[in-house]
Amino acid sequence: MRKVLVVDDDAIALDVYQAAVSSLGYACLTVDNGQGALQILSDIQDVNIIISDINMPGLDGITLLKEIEARFMDHRPIVCILITAQTSLDKAVEAIRHSAIDFLSKSDVLSEIGSALRRASLKLSRLESRLPKSGNDGLYKNKYAPSEEFESVIKGIMASETNSNNEAIQNLHRKKW
Repeated sequence: MRKVLVVDDDAIALDVYQAAVSSLGYACLTVDNGQGALQILSDIQDVNIIISDINMPGLDGITLLKEIEARFMDHRPIVCILITAQTSLDKAVEAIRHSAIDFLSKSDVLSEIGSALRRASLKLSRLESRLPKSGNDGLYKNKYAPSEEFESVIKGIMASETNSNNEAIQNLHRKKW
């Protein structure tokens, strides 16, 4: 069973997300800030799916993602899904650049969380299949880079002058990674 860590400064959102994640068969931990998330990742080695809000006081979701990337991803596979109430193409691109595998709008989380967690689990399975059989020699680095197909979609969205930010985000949500 995969362990999911949900990070959000809104207690009601945490309860709703925890219920949704648990109902899908995942073990779920919650924390209300980015620093707490980093501590949990340090203490509990088998947490490897993170769902985090972007807009939080202190350590926001993008900064949390950067810290996870810097501190943990050389040593173990972790995949991150970011959630925001204020979707913007710039935030989505920045999240993807720092290894997020999904970017969900808060208004769509409950309808999209199952698909996002399945994609996260699939990505983890792929990463785990590449692990060395013994020892830890830092082989995880750069295995979290976005696929060429994903990068081409992002470039296409950025190049398109006719797509609004919300349309671009919806295009990202429709694509199966």
